[in-house]
Amino acid sequence: VAGLIKAVLALKHGEIPLLANFTAPNPQLNLESSPFVASGELASWPAGDSPRRAGVSSFGIGGTNAHVVLEEAPSMTSAGSSAPSLLLLSAQTPAALEQASQRLADYFETSLSSPLADAAWTLHVGRQAFSERRAVVAADAADATRQLREKAKPGLTGAHADGERPVVFLFSGQGSQYPGMGASLYDTEPVFRQAVDQCADILSPIIGHDIRDVAFGSLGELLGQTRYTQPALFTIEYALAKLWESWGVVPQAMMGHSIGEYVAAHLAGVFSLRDAVSLVAARGRLMQAMQPGSMAAVQLAAKDLRKRLSADVEIAAVNGPDFCTIAGPTAAIEALLVELERSGFDSRQLHTSHAFHSAMMEPALADFIAAFDGITLHSPQIPYVSNLTGAWITRDQATSAQYYAEHLRHAVQFESGIQSLTAGGAPFVLEVGPGDALATLARLNMRGARSTQVASSLSHPRRRQDDAISMREAAAQLWLSGGKLDARGLHGAERKRVPLPTYRFQRLRYSVDGPPVSFANRASAHPDDENGNSRSYAPTWMRDTSPAPSSALASQVWLIFGPDNALVRAALQDVRSAGAEAVHIMPSLEADRVGDAVRVKPGDAQALAQAVKESAGSTASITGVIYAWEPTPVETVAFGPLAGYQTLVQFADQFGASNRTVPARIIVLSRGGQSIFGEPINKVDAALAFGAVLALPAELPALEMRSVDLELTADPEAAARAVVEEAQRQDTEPFIAWRGGCRWIRRYEPFTPSAGDATPVKTGGVYLITGGLGGLGLQLAGWLARSASAKLILTSRSKLPPREQWDQRISRNASQDARAIDAINAIVEIEAAGGEVIVAAADAADMAEMHNAIEQGRSHWGKIDGVIHAAGVPGAGNPSFLETIEEMQSVVSPKRDGLHVLVELLGRDPLDFVVLMSSINAVTPSPNAGPYAAANAYFDSFVESELVPPHWKRVLAINWSAWRDVGMAANLAVPAAKRAERAAFLKHAIEPQAGVSAFADILASGRRRAVVTSFDLNRALSRSRNSATPSSQSGQEPPVASLNRAGRSEFAPPSTDVQTDLAGIWSELLGVEQVGLDDDFFQLGGHSLLATRLLARVNTRFGVRLALRDVFDARTLGGVADLIGASLAKRDVNDEEQEEILI
Repeated sequence: VAGLIKAVLALKHGEIPLLANFTAPNPQLNLESSPFVASGELASWPAGDSPRRAGVSSFGIGGTNAHVVLEEAPSMTSAGSSAPSLLLLSAQTPAALEQASQRLADYFETSLSSPLADAAWTLHVGRQAFSERRAVVAADAADATRQLREKAKPGLTGAHADGERPVVFLFSGQGSQYPGMGASLYDTEPVFRQAVDQCADILSPIIGHDIRDVAFGSLGELLGQTRYTQPALFTIEYALAKLWESWGVVPQAMMGHSIGEYVAAHLAGVFSLRDAVSLVAARGRLMQAMQPGSMAAVQLAAKDLRKRLSADVEIAAVNGPDFCTIAGPTAAIEALLVELERSGFDSRQLHTSHAFHSAMMEPALADFIAAFDGITLHSPQIPYVSNLTGAWITRDQATSAQYYAEHLRHAVQFESGIQSLTAGGAPFVLEVGPGDALATLARLNMRGARSTQVASSLSHPRRRQDDAISMREAAAQLWLSGGKLDARGLHGAERKRVPLPTYRFQRLRYSVDGPPVSFANRASAHPDDENGNSRSYAPTWMRDTSPAPSSALASQVWLIFGPDNALVRAALQDVRSAGAEAVHIMPSLEADRVGDAVRVKPGDAQALAQAVKESAGSTASITGVIYAWEPTPVETVAFGPLAGYQTLVQFADQFGASNRTVPARIIVLSRGGQSIFGEPINKVDAALAFGAVLALPAELPALEMRSVDLELTADPEAAARAVVEEAQRQDTEPFIAWRGGCRWIRRYEPFTPSAGDATPVKTGGVYLITGGLGGLGLQLAGWLARSASAKLILTSRSKLPPREQWDQRISRNASQDARAIDAINAIVEIEAAGGEVIVAAADAADMAEMHNAIEQGRSHWGKIDGVIHAAGVPGAGNPSFLETIEEMQSVVSPKRDGLHVLVELLGRDPLDFVVLMSSINAVTPSPNAGPYAAANAYFDSFVESELVPPHWKRVLAINWSAWRDVGMAANLAVPAAKRAERAAFLKHAIEPQAGVSAFADILASGRRRAVVTSFDLNRALSRSRNSATPSSQSGQEPPVASLNRAGRSEFAPPSTDVQTDLAGIWSELLGVEQVGLDDDFFQLGGHSLLATRLLARVNTRFGVRLALRDVFDARTLGGVADLIGASLAKRDVNDEEQEEILI
């Protein structure tokens, strides 16, 4: 190795090193007559016609004889660049980032000898991107030094620790153009110039002018004419998109405003470039030929504006909640503006020559449709949003000439479009076009979004910042928000690394003073009792040493649902090699067949059922499903944030509700979704499926499910072998992980928190409790007040009356105010105990409302010291497969989206602690709680993930079983027949004081995860595993009771209206002529699939939603009728009064 290093250095410096201790050669070597030289002095190695080369030999004592020949690297000369440089800096803490900025400025002042672009390249490719980030766009080293010494420019500093952020493109519409747009990019960026030249060559014979002269040349005055404006905008936006693409920025979704949609359509593959340019030119020419008209901007909501429109004026664009554009004849527009001004509404007439997107465009439609003759339109390959509908473009729309005519004629639905575009999460919205009009509108429509999530490629014409600087500042904002940039495209291919200051660590000292680990009392042998004492458990993983199964999968049929990737292909091959038939179903925007694979659109239950039927016949013939789809960011944008969970539920409905003799099996795959050895979880969204794995088998007896987490970096072939082994195994473990070729199973270890340890709660600290008016929130708020005289911000969706009305409400003591009165009394007690309270009406998932609540607290007390996230809603209690996507989202959102809101608003605050109040539903199976289990499983994964803000000092998730007398479990409305059962259940729930003590002890312990119950958790989980029947033990069909009336009890006819109507439903579903009150649904031939149909019919007829478990428990006609009657009697219960947390 030393010889190799020496040879490399000799080649680099062009010098031959001396031989240590050498004085003279052995004469017998006869070096004088050889090409070899030995020297005791350093010698120059002159360059020749060929590169310098050196050989290194290694002769090992064991017989190794290796030789390597090295050749000097070609000389690299980095040329300077006329374009500004983008410098990217990051660090672990704000202090380290500031220090890095100053050290880099010192280096630029004293030591930089290479072009600044080389330093930018080195910072980009040679430094890890940490959470604290800053960017500088500089023309030269002196400019960079000055900016580094100063406070960071607004918008060019921030923090990001949430993984890669997807990017969506917005393409500008008419009105954003100005002379000179993109001119400097044409001079300095070859990719931009080439794209503009392509469009110019196509356009010149069509419009009779060089579009370059129109956009940034001598014909700038022509930009006022629509026939030139639209081709010019298309050209500049297309060129900008290609430049962004060369910088590594590829949109995962797109939307354009009016003419901008044509750029999106071309990039999505709908038009060729030549066809797109010719259509845009025809569109502009035809629109300019129409009768002149006018347009105006009005600050009024569309629904209110429509009431004021005259017959010949119409809305041309809905751009925001209170911002529309109108179009029509000039006289009518002017008259309406006068009327609006009198009514106090702001409006402004726009500088346009025509009334676009109105009836005045209709004479152009036929000729425009004719312009599509001979043009081939293709299905979009990248999702984009339609201006016409405000929803995702469909294949039929994108390939229809009629659609583009309607697009020209009707209003631009930008408001609903931007909501569709950003509904799947928090993408980075990038305006691709001149000016910043769409970026401004996007911020207006994205409630609570930070401005760093939206950027414009070019500056506003009044600002007229150099285009090259604007582009790089937008790229900087993208990087600051978590986007990826391609270094070669951004800085140039001919760049080299240069020595720059390295990372300066902050050298903070940490001490570990934890209590000694005790292994006493690790096993819990206490029986469940009525004392309400709590028991604590820590999740852990145990290696499974049981032998791998030897059975094959012969004669079985497995569906594999997932994309066409290496893992899925390997799994298909291995399943077939094991003797089974394997069918591939792929998630896709289109429903069709590609080779042997069937493509279906996630979320479309009917399409999924049809795909299953076409692929494998009846569901009863299918052994199981390997669910290998983890939605990508672009798929999340296209299909929705819960698409993965929803589609998994639909698969379960297909198989678990069928009349099977052997349970169907669903194996749900994830990669990097569990933490086995303390490694950070990479994919927190995988946890949503964990809730389904627990809940669905409890709802569908004909279903078995298992979550299998694979190593993120696992070889696809090895991962596929693990998947096939799971398909062969017959155990009932619900959660499995594979690491390093070993199988791990989830377990829960009892532990005793050390009472008396110091909690991170400060005396007089300021604490935010979401769901703070719920029973648990108020209990914890009382503890904080008593123990630390805390200042508390309690948020709740429900709004309390003003404080001056509290005494009146309490004295009135009305039953409908019971919850409000309980909350008021609790707050009075909290303040009497030394606490201070602000109550804020805020949905935990609403960015704007939570921002207002937090700012209200900060304005009173200055800062936030900690958070308890206790908000949540339980849902309707229906079987998961009967939930709509809206119902699923309403349950998941308060926890998952509420957590994202907290990260967004408080992620940079040095919080002492953040406690996520999770639920036992994410640990033990519970029917009819799928979305709720998924939401809480997301909590559990978050605390062990990369998403935890580095500024939060202690982050903890606690899974609680029910608390006695408080919390949703104590306040659920239940039918009369269930009240005794509910009361018996709550007798064993956690006593509130014991729960508060457990909270304090676990918070002091510094743990990240804990489960607190009033029962033996491991015994309960063991019962759950043992009650599940392995598929191999269910080989015979269970006996079905005879339908002969002689086998039934004495007939009791229905008497009430509910009983009579319900009996009619049973007769129709079961094919039994007469049904009595004591007849058992399942003895009459009912099964789980018919039970789901029964639930739907009951909901339609009575407006009552029962759970599938209710049918299994009640069984008889009379029993189910009683449940319906109890629900009807409870209809006056106000949903808004329900507790905001279910534990």
